[in-house]
Parts: sequence; C-alpha cells; structure tokens
Amino acid sequence: MTRIVFFLIFLSFFQFGFSQSEAENSSSPFDYKWMNKKFPIDTLVSYDSDTLILSEGKKYYIINFWFTSCPPCIAEIKWLNKLKGEYQHSEFEFLAVSFESKESMSSFLVEHNFKLKQFYFQQQQINENFLTIGYPTTIILDKTGKVIFQKSGGHANQEDAVEIYQLISQEIAKLKLREP
Repeated sequence: MTRIVFFLIFLSFFQFGFSQSEAENSSSPFDYKWMNKKFPIDTLVSYDSDTLILSEGKKYYIINFWFTSCPPCIAEIKWLNKLKGEYQHSEFEFLAVSFESKESMSSFLVEHNFKLKQFYFQQQQINENFLTIGYPTTIILDKTGKVIFQKSGGHANQEDAVEIYQLISQEIAKLKLREP
C-alpha cells in the first residue's frame, strides 16, 4: 500500500510538474540544485559536432532537457518552437539537450519539427551533475550563466503543455523589465 501511495505521488509530480524562479526561496526535496547558482556545464556539443560555449554568448539561454519517448517532452515541442520564433532576433537563445544517440535523434527529427538547436549530453553526466529533476526540464540561464528559472515535468497533451509557453513568456517579460 505504501508503495502505491509513493508511486501516485511520484506520478502526479511528473504529470503536473513544478517550477522555480530566482525570487522563490523554498527548501523542498524537489528543489533544483543549481537554482540561483552558476550552471555547472559551460560547453555543449551539437549532434552536428558544433561546440557552444555558454559563457561566451553573453545572452540568456533557455535550455530544454528532453528525449524522444517522453510524451510531455513531445507535447512541449510546439510551444518551444513558438517561443523560439517569437524571440529569434533577440538576446534569448533556445537550446535542446538530449542523451539519445544521433541516429535516434535524426529519425525523430525527420518526423517532428523541433526547431531548437539540438545538443548531446551523456545521460550519466546529466545524472551525476543533477541537471534535471525529471523530464522535460527547462531552465533559463542569465547572461552570467546563473540558473534563474527551472521547470520540471509537464503534460502529455499539447493543449495543457501550453503551460511551458506561458511560464517562459512570463520569465522573459520579467527579464526585459530589468534591462536598461
């Protein structure tokens, strides 16, 4: 019985997700380890072998951790594409990170139009560095590389997955208000 209760709590966590922004100070076991801290990874390598050094960008990075057999990850693609389109000529850069092979990723991207630049990172490294608290996980790094927002978990249908669009839009609006 106890296992069932824990499973239901665990399942509801991933169905509905949670988010944190830099103003929030909580101490939950689900808090993101890197919230309000410098993100521990500075270099990303794309599936095309392009290297991106985050600290050289001097921009805000919205990074989505995902994988191809994750229904909430797939449901968010439409909304992340929309955000990327709205901010394509700005100081906000949208990136996607997965642990999947180039072959798996290539075949998936042929069928799905995920417009974010795709980067590979070993699952072991993601886990060892506590880069996610589940999937999908989306973070925003400020121009200094500090994590100022994170959202983990999501919805398996596109209509409810609009939440990621709304949350990221709100965070970008806050950041724009801070700019001189």
